[in-house]
Amino acid sequence: MTLAGRAAQGLLDGDPSLHLRVETNRSIGELAAGLVERGFPEPEFDSMKCMVGRLDRLCFDDDGVEVSLVRCPPAQVSPGRRDLVTGEPVAMLDEEGLRRAVDSLARGEAPF
Repeated sequence: MTLAGRAAQGLLDGDPSLHLRVETNRSIGELAAGLVERGFPEPEFDSMKCMVGRLDRLCFDDDGVEVSLVRCPPAQVSPGRRDLVTGEPVAMLDEEGLRRAVDSLARGEAPF
């Protein structure tokens, strides 16, 4: 899973949102079930038009944070630091980078 956009730089606005990408061949239904099993709210099923066609997306609100999770099949979406819609460069943070940032915050250090 990868965090994309301003949040990946540690920049959270007054109306925070998280944009997540999951590179997987699992179905969108399986991803939704996994989220609900882990205690997240029931997501809305959606899709988005992007540079490589249409991608499945799950959307939900988690304690005031709008979360968008896009399913990126590896055969359709090549990994990279590009906005899926515009193709412009975008900040990305993988799971390990996110763990390091959270650990830094827990120690009272700047995460980025």
